[in-house]
Amino acid sequence: MSEALTVAAQTILTDAGRNALRDAELNGTPATPKFFRASDQEYALDPTMQAAAFSGWYSHDINAYLPVEDQTAQFTCSIPEASATHSLRSVGIFMADGTLFGLSVLTHEIPPHVATNLHILHDWDNINQLLDFRYLPIAELELELTVLDNALRCGLEVLASTRVKFTQGETVS
Repeated sequence: MSEALTVAAQTILTDAGRNALRDAELNGTPATPKFFRASDQEYALDPTMQAAAFSGWYSHDINAYLPVEDQTAQFTCSIPEASATHSLRSVGIFMADGTLFGLSVLTHEIPPHVATNLHILHDWDNINQLLDFRYLPIAELELELTVLDNALRCGLEVLASTRVKFTQGETVS
């Protein structure tokens, strides 16, 4: 079993991302983060960066979203080993319309052929009320469903055990 590699990153919201969140506050139209793009380029943390300036070798829908606190949203971006054909230095979060929402630059390069699960945090007051996540799996919900499934499975096992006791003529208190 391989050990998990932890790499820090510096993360910013772009001006376009901040504008989308401000519009959500003022107009009620939520921002829609939808996909991410991985790059082997080490970009400067420039909030004015536009989507056209971000070149990447892998794009995929964001894998999961988790509200960490009211002002912090965590995006999980996964790159399978088979798709990790280049080194990884930067990750862009893009909205459904292709606008660059946020930028993360890793402090250390992740080499090619390494499966990667990135947990990218973005902060903004009430960010979780201002984003439209209808297209993203919610990690917290998936966890709750797993717990519910396990509880249901345990309950069915207890029920089956009780049924066996009744069949054998024992009383159950």
